Amino acid sequence: MRYTDIEKVIKKMYIAPGSSDKLFEIAVNRSKRAEGRGRKGLEKIKNKEIRRIEIAADYVAKTLRKIALSSPFIEELHPFYQELFSIIINSYSYRRCLSFLYKSSRLIERISKKYIKDIIHCNEKNSILRIRKSFFGRLKSILEDLDDCMRKIRVYQLEILKLPALNPEISSIIIAGAPNVGKSSILKVLTRAKPEIKPYPFTTKEIIVGHIESNGKRIQVIDTPGLLDRPLEEKNNIEKRAILAMKHFKGLLLYVFDPTETCGFTIKYQCSILTDIIEMFPRVEKIIIFNKMDMFDKEHINRIFLICDVIKRYNIVEISALKGLNIEELKRIIHEKIK
Repeated sequence: MRYTDIEKVIKKMYIAPGSSDKLFEIAVNRSKRAEGRGRKGLEKIKNKEIRRIEIAADYVAKTLRKIALSSPFIEELHPFYQELFSIIINSYSYRRCLSFLYKSSRLIERISKKYIKDIIHCNEKNSILRIRKSFFGRLKSILEDLDDCMRKIRVYQLEILKLPALNPEISSIIIAGAPNVGKSSILKVLTRAKPEIKPYPFTTKEIIVGHIESNGKRIQVIDTPGLLDRPLEEKNNIEKRAILAMKHFKGLLLYVFDPTETCGFTIKYQCSILTDIIEMFPRVEKIIIFNKMDMFDKEHINRIFLICDVIKRYNIVEISALKGLNIEELKRIIHEKIK
């Protein structure tokens, strides 16, 4: 199945105004610039009031339709983004409000035609003005009914704008580990580019994305502070759901150890995070990285193997991201694993 490109959709998304009053005010002001055409007298008055209705109805209807149709359709998104949507917004409310906005745009078009028809068949100036005023009263009433949805959709859209530009369809390298073990430094030495940094909408932390080329393919490299940097029992429900959303990614997971413990976390603690990640991503291939090789010695390594027996299952690479030591070997293994 071909999924919607979330990045393109977000760029084209038409943001809802802060309230229905703002939309109504703009529509009224635009309509005031209308001028009557034709002969003087009743015909000119009719044409002017018809144009006022047409301008206001057209502006409001098109705006509501643009909001509804430019906002992402959840069903057309990749399952990864569908799960993210369920975390950051009320999906039912989002769908219902977009539908309400779209249906209201059609309603406004229908009633504007009715009021225009009434003016056409009217032969008295005061009655024509009364019909036009009645239309604007009806338009205001419809928009007032939409106000709650308008405000909700704007809030949802602003949250959607914060979504990370990730592509679950291409191979990925996810970098995990306790805080301060050197994850961001590893991302930088692997990608040799200024990474894109975006806030996750469900955590105070940030996601950092870089890219590399491997075997002719573009690979995204993702550092996930705040999501995969502490044991599962310390995470809140939102973070747990966010991690579940990442199950859709394919590729490699690099788990980074700091054997020196200068990161401020014990080997036991770092091992606990790894154990949870193995459980959460059982089918994702993993490489264990011992970072800060310019600082650790054999005793540090022996202690890791003594405390964290689970690492014996995986490829282990010793590097220093800070000093650039053994980075080429890490890249070689990554290219070998990502076919």
